[in-house]
Parts: sequence; C-alpha cells; structure tokens
Amino acid sequence: MSFERNYNLYFGISVLIVIIAFILSIISLQTYEVVEEKTVKLNPTNGIHEPLLSILNYSRYGNVKNATLYFQSNSNTPVNIIVFDYPKVYNVTVKPYSVEAIKLDRLENVIVSVSPINNSIIMSLRVTIESRPYLALSILSFILFIVGFGLTLALITYKLSHRVTLIR
Repeated sequence: MSFERNYNLYFGISVLIVIIAFILSIISLQTYEVVEEKTVKLNPTNGIHEPLLSILNYSRYGNVKNATLYFQSNSNTPVNIIVFDYPKVYNVTVKPYSVEAIKLDRLENVIVSVSPINNSIIMSLRVTIESRPYLALSILSFILFIVGFGLTLALITYKLSHRVTLIR
C-alpha cells in the first residue's frame, strides 16, 4: 500500500483529530455553579479568633461568586460579632433570638470574632462557587489540535506539491 492510495484515509484521520480537539476544548471550558450551605454551632468560651474556613471545615476551592454569612443567636443577650474581611471590617450585633446576615466577597482571609463569651451562636455560610472541573482537558485538546492541524497542513502541502510536479 502506498502513501498516495491511503492519502484520503490519512487526511480523514487528521481532520478527525482536529474535530476531537475542538470538542475537548469546548468540554474543558464548561463552568458549573454549585450552591453549598454549611452550618456549625459556635459555643465560644473565650471568643473566637479563627479563620472562617477552619471554623466551618471548608475545603472546597473555586471562584466564590456570592457568599452570605448568617448568624443566629440562641441566647438572651445581644452578641457582638466582628468579621474581618481585609480591607473591610463588619461589626454586627445580633439581637437575642434573631438572625443577621453579611455578604462577603471572598472566603480566604475572613476572621470571625465573637463577644461576649459564653453565648450560643449558630453560623451558616451559603456560598455560590464557580468551578471548572475539566480544565485539565484543555492541555490535551491543545496538543491534539496542534498535532491534527500540523498533520492536515502537511498532507495538504504534500498533495499540492505532488500535483505541481505532475503538471510540469
């Protein structure tokens, strides 16, 4: 079997590689928005000065689009909560048996401080996370695109140069 006989097969394979690379690139750029809600009961004995992610045992990574932090007081005295979200500082006073909410821009460096001590607080976090789970496929699709496109160009160049030599 000669190369000229299988030219159409090789050309079809190279075009198929380019099409597969294009499909993989579309899949790799898909984004998903996940809404998660996590609740933890805080029982501060000496106040809390911890990062928000460690309080909630939160390990999900992605782009935070919308985060709301809810505080519910189960005590009969007002509770003062300070949330440090550099460069912003939120000072919230939760009245007895009520709920207060704070909208946050991000979650990485948020620190929560509760006073006075010995109050029962329930903290809930509602987060909308935008993630791209198939982003690693973009590398594979790029490599396949380069290989397929290069092979297609080489085959077209070969065919054109072969026709020119036949005409002469």
